[in-house]
Amino acid sequence: MNKEGVVNPSKAFKVYQYSLPLNFNPPNTVLAVVDMQNDFIHPQGVLARQGLLFDDFEGFVKKVATLMGRCRSKGLPVVATRHIIHQNPQGQAVGGGLWVEMRPFLKTEGFRHGSWGAEIIDSLPRPDYIIDKARFSGFFETNMECLLRGLRTETIIFSGVATNVCVESTIRDAFFRDFRIIIIEDCISAYTQEAHEASLKTLRFLGTVISLDKLMEVFKSS
Repeated sequence: MNKEGVVNPSKAFKVYQYSLPLNFNPPNTVLAVVDMQNDFIHPQGVLARQGLLFDDFEGFVKKVATLMGRCRSKGLPVVATRHIIHQNPQGQAVGGGLWVEMRPFLKTEGFRHGSWGAEIIDSLPRPDYIIDKARFSGFFETNMECLLRGLRTETIIFSGVATNVCVESTIRDAFFRDFRIIIIEDCISAYTQEAHEASLKTLRFLGTVISLDKLMEVFKSS
């Protein structure tokens, strides 16, 4: 910084210049599909009815479906998470935590176990394993880590929604457990492009961020 308080760009510290090398070994890699549920992304889901809509819903789902199919063709297990809110006999949310306080409509509807809204959307292939969770992270008080260790996982490929909430939360917990991370940037999404891009800046510090096309190149060379 000079006397006028202006930072010299050539000396500015680049926070996100570091990343781990891409690590892909099919026998030790799984695909995580985070919260691709009707209530999160379908135009008739509970969040859409409250005005939280995804742009190009069908195009995004098609890309995730393609990713799932290609990973299956390489023999990679597919693990999906579902966000579940339990309810009492009166239909009121039980154990939903602060997210229910943030979104009061969830006190009476949305993400209920056994409901259409809680299910993974029909246009996706069925996953090999499903992990139900009650918080943003797929690791928090679930058997996700037990399953991944049983599958001898070293690397997790990430897709799903929302980039800045459940995807980022799950990636952070995976990083803390020393799993290597590959993030498919066009197979994750958020409700705004601004939120998506802001989260990606942080995620580049936690793993390798690549496109679906780039992953296909990696698959061909492996």
